Amino acid sequence: MVKRKCRKIYREAFKDPDLSFERLLFKHCYKYCVSIKRGLSPVSMYFALPCVLKTDNERRNAIYFYAAATDEKYRGRGYMAELIKRAKKKHDLIFLRPAEPSLISYYSRFGFKTATATEGFSEIELQPFGGYGELIGKIGSGEKEKEYVLMYYSKKEEAFDKIGFAYSMN
Repeated sequence: MVKRKCRKIYREAFKDPDLSFERLLFKHCYKYCVSIKRGLSPVSMYFALPCVLKTDNERRNAIYFYAAATDEKYRGRGYMAELIKRAKKKHDLIFLRPAEPSLISYYSRFGFKTATATEGFSEIELQPFGGYGELIGKIGSGEKEKEYVLMYYSKKEEAFDKIGFAYSMN
């Protein structure tokens, strides 16, 4: 029931006609789906897809905040803001790709900063693993742009200019 409702929220929000991708996303990554429920039914959700941030001298766990969506009937009530606040408490390092430019200011309100993501090699790379890695193995990177805006939140005081990340599935 919960999984089916999350799929419905996803489908309504993103209107993605690629049902094969949706099926693979929920098959390989549903275990990373986080939601807020009203009663037994989810009203807002996102995927906390596991990644590793690699630099020359360290590896850090991170999440890719993906497919954030709220049921149309519950929008404007602060549910996504609550999910973002919970994610920030739980995870030290969060990345996301805003679905549209207007969302940059929305995520900035929560302390997210912008960086440039590149498809090619970079000194700092974000790499998927777990079910997210399996999903990428099935679909490929899907990335068509050479550079795009990636946003990040870090509990450490740090700044990233360029990050290699070709798996954003935007």
